[in-house]
Amino acid sequence: MPADEPLFTRDEALAGLPARRAATLLFLIESRSAHFEARSRLLAQELPTEKAAQELDLAFLEAFALSREPPLGVTIQHLERHAEKWAHLVPENPRLRAAVAHLLREKYLFTYRAVPGIRTALGSDRPDVQKAYAGLYDRSLDTIFAPSVTLIERLRWVSTDVARRLDSLPPFWTTFLLVLTLSLPQAVLALPIAAADVGPAVGVGLLVFFGLFNVVTMACMAEAFARNGSIRYGSAFTGRMVSDYVGAAGSLLLVAATATRLFIGLVACYYGLAVTLANFTSVPATAWTVSLFLLAVYLLAGKSLNFSTGLSVLLGAVSLTLVLVMSLAALNHIQWANLSYVNVALVGGRPFDRAILQVIFGIVIQSYLGHTYLTQCAKVVLPRDPGGGSLLWGTAAASVAMTVLLCGWLVAVNGALAPSLLAGHAGTVLTPLARQVGEHVNIPGFLLVILLLGLAFIRQSTVLFNLARERVPTRFPVTVAMPRRRASLLLRGGAANGPCLSLTYLGLSGGQPQFRFDIQLDGKINRLQITIDKSWDVSALLERLPELRPHGISLGVEMLDAFPESAKFRVNSTMHLKYEGEWRAAGLHLADVSTLRDPLRQVVNWMTRQGEVSLSEVTAQVGGNEWIAQLMLDELIELGMVQPLEGAGDPRYRIHLVGRRGRQLPDDIWQAVSEPPTSRPILPEQRLHPAALQFRKAMVSRGGRF
Repeated sequence: MPADEPLFTRDEALAGLPARRAATLLFLIESRSAHFEARSRLLAQELPTEKAAQELDLAFLEAFALSREPPLGVTIQHLERHAEKWAHLVPENPRLRAAVAHLLREKYLFTYRAVPGIRTALGSDRPDVQKAYAGLYDRSLDTIFAPSVTLIERLRWVSTDVARRLDSLPPFWTTFLLVLTLSLPQAVLALPIAAADVGPAVGVGLLVFFGLFNVVTMACMAEAFARNGSIRYGSAFTGRMVSDYVGAAGSLLLVAATATRLFIGLVACYYGLAVTLANFTSVPATAWTVSLFLLAVYLLAGKSLNFSTGLSVLLGAVSLTLVLVMSLAALNHIQWANLSYVNVALVGGRPFDRAILQVIFGIVIQSYLGHTYLTQCAKVVLPRDPGGGSLLWGTAAASVAMTVLLCGWLVAVNGALAPSLLAGHAGTVLTPLARQVGEHVNIPGFLLVILLLGLAFIRQSTVLFNLARERVPTRFPVTVAMPRRRASLLLRGGAANGPCLSLTYLGLSGGQPQFRFDIQLDGKINRLQITIDKSWDVSALLERLPELRPHGISLGVEMLDAFPESAKFRVNSTMHLKYEGEWRAAGLHLADVSTLRDPLRQVVNWMTRQGEVSLSEVTAQVGGNEWIAQLMLDELIELGMVQPLEGAGDPRYRIHLVGRRGRQLPDDIWQAVSEPPTSRPILPEQRLHPAALQFRKAMVSRGGRF
């Protein structure tokens, strides 16, 4: 094919193949990848909330319904990381695969070695796809790969490589690394200062004592996660799991305790960051505190305070490395007098000082914070190890390793610094450590402060913000595109015993969209069918079910578009919204037939001409094997192209057709497909008979084209 020949012919442009379908497929791939990445970042938070997950799903659903870009900006790294999850969306058509690869080349920059997942999903190494690409673009498919990328792009690929290697590890080591890297506490910067008043030996003893409790409680939580179905199948978070075991009161207690701890930790982050930055600059600590607060407000408003699991593990590993480097630097300055110092109340006539015990106990307890990250570990590991043994033992091993790390850090730093240098010191241990060991520890120390306190500042701000939003009702409109009878919008109030509403689209009746409301309240289910012409308010529902009035339900629905197989509407409510079911209206469009495998395409073509068919008829059509016929029908039903019919006797099926509204093509496309090419005049070269021309015209017309 010459280089100046367009990708698609006139008939292909009108039928939507392959250019428009390739763009649509890439949009779907990007939407799925962005959704998976956003969910991964949500789970990487210290305490992800269920409402935040529901609002995230609705935001992606709204963008998908309105054909907008996903709420999260998509990168080639996201596409590569989640390639296995969207690979099933790619049909077998080699030309379509080649067209998608070409669109990726125009939009992203990547090398051959960086995208093994994308190459596998698109089949770019297959000869038929390479041949199709060469035929479409008159060049080799290898030209889509860049010889090299920029330094920034290489840094972006690092976290993707970490996530890929993390997924390839055995479940035990995946759990071990996740718990160890994510649970490194910010209290490690203040631990030597707190232990200076009682001595390093007492500090190590307290770390070991509470570390044993931490191992037991972490193992118990891992066992509880492994036994909980809602966590195992990814439909709930820590709060819901606790509610399943001990009730709503236990869940509320967990949220209150977590919020209190996070607030105290956030105040410590502000103080530690402000003091450290003030020591390195001439700006006062108060100005840094105000700047950090404004930064948090800006990031929360932009909803950009999230890190992927791979990036979180990478940053945690860097923090662990910095702790080890500084510990090794302090080993050369250890003195026995510092290690042997002991100051225990009521021993040797020493008075009881409650303030000292409060500090040391508070810092030591704050050093064990891995419990909040078990939700993320469970959702990653349990699908790979359903028995839960890897989760339990990996969690216990990581807890032991964290205790050993904290004890080693305490011995190294407190052995190098005299108690008089640390007692009463405000801020982190880095300043006195740099004075004693040398200025060369300022660089790793500064990086450690920024990583530990900075990450804790971001995570804790996000969690507190999400917890506040979960308790405060907010009203925001959401646009939903819902297929007929294959999806529902669930609405639930904040109270555990409140009503639960389910809205399902039933199709058109007399040209009017019909919906079904399922209302569950006090163990009873009421089912109502309503008609929504332009808008609908909950007042109509309250008139029929007055028992809903005390619950303060706020709900409004505005219709945007309604078709026999799908509807698009806007929902405005203060209730928690959750979408369940398919995102798009399934069905068969004539352009979809060419993307099927040959056996399925032959069955679809035959069923389209036959109308309703029975299982025995399909069996005879495919060669007499009923098992193969049933498998093919099940696959077509799953794709939404075949609809089973209810009735007794031999099961019957028919093609499920769905209409699509035509779109206005740009003027340049209409001009391109209407004007005959000047470089290759068709009539003089082919010299067709006038009767053959009339036959061809009839075949490519709207009525004759299939």
